[in-house]
Amino acid sequence: WARGARKDAHAWSAVQLEGSWYLVDVTWASGHVTDSGRFVHCLSMEYWCAKPEELIRTHFPSAKKWQLLPNPISKAEWERMKSSSR
Repeated sequence: WARGARKDAHAWSAVQLEGSWYLVDVTWASGHVTDSGRFVHCLSMEYWCAKPEELIRTHFPSAKKWQLLPNPISKAEWERMKSSSR
């Protein structure tokens, strides 16, 4: 999360386990909100200990270093990548 972030922005965590970095988003891992606004509890392991190369598809940190990628990408590259995967 970053000061001045959008209202729908949220935080996720970076953890180092046995020398490797992973990303954890407990918000997205816990479930989702339906179109009618109801929260549905549904554990998604996709967001637990995700590899940086995987989470960057849906998450763009405000500080490049927290992409945890060998070659960080720009916001413009991320937007293009997001658009092409829809």
